[in-house]
Amino acid sequence: MNAHTIEQGAPSYCEMNSNRLPTWQKGGLSLADHFAHQDNPLLLFDGDGVVVCGDSLHKLQWSHPEIVFALRALEESGVTLSPASARGDHFLRHLRAAGLEIFGPAILGGGQLCRVHDERLIFATPAQQTFFADLPAWFSRQEAYRAGFRLVQKEKEQGNTVYCRGDHQWQSPLRRTFWLIEDDAPDILYRNGIVTKEFFEQPARILAQKHGLDFDRDISLGVSRMHLPDGKVLVIVRFAPNHDGNKVTKAAAVEAFLSEYRGWVFIADGFGDVELARLTCERGGLVISVGGNLDIAPDAEKFAGLADIQLKNPAELVGALYYAALIRAWASAS
Repeated sequence: MNAHTIEQGAPSYCEMNSNRLPTWQKGGLSLADHFAHQDNPLLLFDGDGVVVCGDSLHKLQWSHPEIVFALRALEESGVTLSPASARGDHFLRHLRAAGLEIFGPAILGGGQLCRVHDERLIFATPAQQTFFADLPAWFSRQEAYRAGFRLVQKEKEQGNTVYCRGDHQWQSPLRRTFWLIEDDAPDILYRNGIVTKEFFEQPARILAQKHGLDFDRDISLGVSRMHLPDGKVLVIVRFAPNHDGNKVTKAAAVEAFLSEYRGWVFIADGFGDVELARLTCERGGLVISVGGNLDIAPDAEKFAGLADIQLKNPAELVGALYYAALIRAWASAS
């Protein structure tokens, strides 16, 4: 789908009130209507599953061939774009290299880093920053550590569970990840507990103590899982700083650094985004869910329950973005 395949001109009143419209078109109408009531329309969008493929583990791949063009069309219509992703600065650079301006605030590292007018805003204390700078080298000396993901895959085939650093695009100065592979299993919470106890918690506690930190208060250790194409499960272990004893999230970053904003639109596939969806609703915003989440977690279902618009996949999102941009362009020209 591209801008030329969508009928030019404004939709009629009948079209706008028809229940027979395809979902992407209804979504585009809702977007355009919502933006029309905002003085400074803002679109917050997640990375994985929305703009890039959720299984882009080593190299960023666009979720749809025209997703950038659709976002650019909306940006050119006067909507400010703001990424809200677990990825780091490289994601922002990737978007700008593709031709997007991204004038809005960028929420990166799952909320650990915000860039507002190119000012860098973080939650971490100096001691936490030093802890995270030392963390990769510290874990590289552990017995179960391996130098790369291929070695982890190879040893898993031999029956050994070992881990490596997550790919560079999943690292940032305040967010460190490690990867290991397991077979799919129903007892996820139990398995996550085993992984953290067996490989990660004790070494991290020792390092935190060396830096004068209280591990339980100052450091967040989390585990998530996603399906791999071969049927195995990628286990993602994540370290991030806590703020005043609380986990830092995208929603926390918005409340702390973007308190003057209201009525934005938030688009995500759901993983790790439930809090920001709730905050979006509280601030008079619009929530859009995009299906196809690969993560093994209940977040996507909860997120979809909060969404005003549910799109099946990135292709429907592209259609909705294009259609909203077309309506805005027509309204501005009339």
